[in-house]
Amino acid sequence: MADEQYRSSQIEVDFDSSRCIHSRTCVLARPHVFVPNADGPWIHPDAVPVDAIVEIAHGCPSGAIQYKRLDGGPSEEAPVVGLIRVRENGAMEIVSGTGRTIDRKIDRPSLSLWRIEQQAVLRRHARQDRLLGSVSNGAPL
Repeated sequence: MADEQYRSSQIEVDFDSSRCIHSRTCVLARPHVFVPNADGPWIHPDAVPVDAIVEIAHGCPSGAIQYKRLDGGPSEEAPVVGLIRVRENGAMEIVSGTGRTIDRKIDRPSLSLWRIEQQAVLRRHARQDRLLGSVSNGAPL
């Protein structure tokens, strides 16, 4: 749920600070639109064309920036397929194909541990398949 909302005549921008991982993607892309540490409003959606705001919202790794178009343009949609993107410092963004479900951050050590566990499971299944294959083929164990 957005805790900040900014509006121009063409777009409404929602910002959810609890989801933000401070990757600075928005600020680096459009520093005159996203002004950190500003007194008062820090998002200025009227400073650029609507499509620029849409592009920034789609590039937000945490999903903290979302939008609703007021100009009749297409609304925000979930991607057709699931996406995984490696971000700065090894953070990973995971977007499901059924909705904008985003895991805020998976660090590389956790990913490495998961990968090791998955490899062990695959090896165990491969051994079981070889054993079952030997039995079903009538070969000695």
